Amino acid sequence: YSSLSQLSKEALQLALVQCSATFAIAAMKAGSPENVSQEALCDLAQLAITQGSTDLAIVVFPTMELTQKHFLVLAEQFLQLAIDQSCDELLHLVCQAGLLHTSSKKIKDQ
Repeated sequence: YSSLSQLSKEALQLALVQCSATFAIAAMKAGSPENVSQEALCDLAQLAITQGSTDLAIVVFPTMELTQKHFLVLAEQFLQLAIDQSCDELLHLVCQAGLLHTSSKKIKDQ
């Protein structure tokens, strides 16, 4: 099992080096997303944006643990990507996450 997660980590690294969104999606689906570091997820998010890959964004976005500031920046970029690519699924995902983010923040503030 550990060798599989190690393999998926290496596959993700390779995907980032090769700037291959398709390869990154395969690596994310093959491994366990919870084993992927937040730094790697941020790199993958950037890859999704630069490659214009809504599919990668959809896989990466729900697994990210974002601070409010990071969330706003990424959400804005992903929304733009969703609009540019006319991707309803990503649009919905980001909007839903935005609602959760603001409602959980309200709960913490009270």
